[in-house]
Amino acid sequence: MSHDRIASLSIEHFNRLPKMGKPSVNTEWTVLCCIVKENTLDDNFEVVSLGTGSKCIGKSKMSATGDVLNDSHAEVVCRRAFLCYVYEQINLGTSDVFTLELGECSLNSFIKFHFFTTHVPCGDAAIFPKQDATEFGTVVADEYVHDAKKPRLDDIYRTGAK
Repeated sequence: MSHDRIASLSIEHFNRLPKMGKPSVNTEWTVLCCIVKENTLDDNFEVVSLGTGSKCIGKSKMSATGDVLNDSHAEVVCRRAFLCYVYEQINLGTSDVFTLELGECSLNSFIKFHFFTTHVPCGDAAIFPKQDATEFGTVVADEYVHDAKKPRLDDIYRTGAK
């Protein structure tokens, strides 16, 4: 199945990157997003864009000169890298991805792009009802007890937002 292959390729690609800047195993985490190119002629899959992250810098750290990236969520970084890839392919003039004809550029019919993410993006699109713990099998329990500042409600919705 291509979705398993896309997920495996994405994670393998991330794992081959240098350790610097990656989260520590078992103590930290990050969101990973990739765009994978599929060539249906030869059944070839290739990671063409990758981004990690889950933060925005906030209004106080924004730069008027545009030299600081405000939104460092994985999907945003991945999209920006993908746009660089697309522009590079167009500028090549000869690419297996695009057909350039009479000043127009079109995606070749045998090329597909797939988006992979390890977590749903933040925001309204990520709102889903809290499920019963037995619905998806066992749940890994937090071994630490946290005193909640606000009472927890049984019917809350989860968004992924902080």
